[in-house]
Amino acid sequence: MKFSEDPGKSTVPGKKAVYRLLDSEGHPLMDLLCLSEEPPPLAGQTLRCYPLGQEAHLAVTPTQVTCLRQEVFAKGQITQPLCSDAECREKVQRSIQNLDPRHKRLQDPKPYTVALSDKLHKLMAEIRRGTSANGKFLLNN
Repeated sequence: MKFSEDPGKSTVPGKKAVYRLLDSEGHPLMDLLCLSEEPPPLAGQTLRCYPLGQEAHLAVTPTQVTCLRQEVFAKGQITQPLCSDAECREKVQRSIQNLDPRHKRLQDPKPYTVALSDKLHKLMAEIRRGTSANGKFLLNN
C-alpha cells in the first residue's frame, strides 16, 4: 500500500466494488468505492461517504445505483461475453451524455466526486495509524 501527502496518490487497500450514484434526473452524483464484502448502496437510502482528498463526510441519498465493476476474467478465463468496439463506444458516449453539464463545461468545470464508503474510510484511517485490527487484511486482498 502506498501512502502520500496527496490523497490522490495513495492506494486504497482491498478488493473493491464501485458504484455510480445517480440523482433524480439520472445525472451521476459521484462514484463510490466500497470493499467488495460490503452490501451495495441502495437507492433511496441515505449513506455516509468520504470524498477523496477530504476528511469531512457527506450524506448522500441516491435515486439510482449502478454497479460499475464487473468481473470479466477469473482464473485466466473469460467469465462473460466482451463488448464489441461499437458497443463499448456507445456505452462511453451515453455515460458522457449523462454527466451533469457542470462537469463538462470548458470554463471552471466542477470536479467529479469519487468517495470512499464509511467502512473503507475507517480501514484506511486504521492502517495509517497502524492500529488495523485485522493485520491479515492486506495479505488476503
